[in-house]
Amino acid sequence: MRYLDDHVINRACRGHLAGMTNRYLLFIPVAVLGCGGAGMQPDELDELDELESVQADTAAPVITSVMTDDGFRQIRQDGLSHLVVRGNHLDTATSVTVGASLAEIESIAPHEVRASVFAPPGLLGHVDVTVVTAAGTATRPDALRVTPWVMSPTAVGGHGTFQSPMNLCDLEFDPAQPGDTVQLLAGVYECSSFLDLNDGITFEGAGRDKTLIQGSFVFLIAFGPATATTTIRDLTFLAPVLPDVLVGNLVVERVTSTIRFFIGNGGNARFDRYAFEGPGTGVEVENASAEIANSTIRNCGGSDGIALGGTQSGAHATLDNVVIEGCDRGVFLTGPQFPFSQLIGSVTIANSKLIDNRIGVFLSDGTATVQNTEIRDDETTPQIPETGIVTVNGDVNVVGARISGQRFAGIAVSLSSFFDPGADLTVSGTVIDGGTVGIGFGGTDELSSLHVRSSKIRGQTVAAVAVGGDSTIDLSSADTPDDPNVFSTVSGFALSDGRTFVSPFHKYIDATGTRLNGVVFPTQLLDGPVSLAPYFRIASSESGIRF
Repeated sequence: MRYLDDHVINRACRGHLAGMTNRYLLFIPVAVLGCGGAGMQPDELDELDELESVQADTAAPVITSVMTDDGFRQIRQDGLSHLVVRGNHLDTATSVTVGASLAEIESIAPHEVRASVFAPPGLLGHVDVTVVTAAGTATRPDALRVTPWVMSPTAVGGHGTFQSPMNLCDLEFDPAQPGDTVQLLAGVYECSSFLDLNDGITFEGAGRDKTLIQGSFVFLIAFGPATATTTIRDLTFLAPVLPDVLVGNLVVERVTSTIRFFIGNGGNARFDRYAFEGPGTGVEVENASAEIANSTIRNCGGSDGIALGGTQSGAHATLDNVVIEGCDRGVFLTGPQFPFSQLIGSVTIANSKLIDNRIGVFLSDGTATVQNTEIRDDETTPQIPETGIVTVNGDVNVVGARISGQRFAGIAVSLSSFFDPGADLTVSGTVIDGGTVGIGFGGTDELSSLHVRSSKIRGQTVAAVAVGGDSTIDLSSADTPDDPNVFSTVSGFALSDGRTFVSPFHKYIDATGTRLNGVVFPTQLLDGPVSLAPYFRIASSESGIRF
């Protein structure tokens, strides 16, 4: 009754019954099996053991499943995970690879390999798992999903995946690294401690109306090299959280904030669909540059909407389609304020609206271009607009703007120091309505100049242009003869300083459409003398009027 060969009998006696059917085992008496060595010699047993080992070494490995040691199929980027790889013929495994990362083998069994792997920063998506054995290689495609740092406001002790989220406050002890993504699920997050994040990460929520961050902690992104870029998007910061970006590059998209963003020390920032609700300064840029588009900054109170300045050249801000409303100064540009200092900063404002700010644009240094922009009073905030644009030590180019509702002046220029290099103001294609003075050019020097082209200055109570100092006033329309300046005000010009007498203006101005070197006075018979006190002179008919 020898139904099986000696090799199978030897396997049965040793308990290795895998692969033998119940049909065979039912008809094999123990005596026939020769258990305990009966019927087989020792050298025969050694030979069979050697044969069995050879068969195991030559059987190709198979992977049937890959999970973490606590049963998940997701691992987190920039994190250590412990894996369980199950299958067949794995007991001669020499390596386990997850994506491009080599795992450390912790234990090996015929049907299971345990290993630990560190997913590198920035890695996202599905990865293959590969096991190499003495008999071959097995790969399970898309075995695991590498996720961002996933946050949930209700999570406790998770791994930071979608299947096992972690809490935002845990980042205090284990911060994300450059290249990582911190993804906040919908909810309200609140921590009571200092939260310090590294630069170069992506910090994103589920939407500005779905992910809210609040609490009595400071939210700080401590930037490193300016080559790293941090992205913050799709969430809302509620006071008293303080986002504070110190060094580096920043991208802010679809973010609502109640506190400032600060960019400094050579960084570059880009804001798109950013909404700030004060009080306080919306964006502060120091020795850095910023692009702000499609955004709103409101209710700053006694603070500035956007503040730009520093001591390094190249600091610049560009605003496009931005609304700044209810601030002290809508845009504030400042510099070192030292004698003979060069202009160090610049701002370009285009297609924007500066509403109900005490001063729309204020330059204490630098240069500004204001293009196709409205500066007006809507009376929607307690703030009372005083002046549309003020420059103390800077050059301003105003193109296609509309300034209205200012209590004092549409544009005011005044130097603050004898050492200042003068100020140049160019106004073209612009409308200035109302106020005491349309353009106030006072306290200037011989290095300063005013150029007005194709503009309408009207409805002022004192003068369209009020000049004080020893500057050059150019109102020529020689380059735009069909589109001259139009000054519709009681006094076209008002001078505060005496000049060398050239030609007196003895009579009233009967300004019946009279052109005077690029100026059209309103069709109106004035009932008093024009305030050109005491003298003026016309330098040339081509170059305009110079006082």
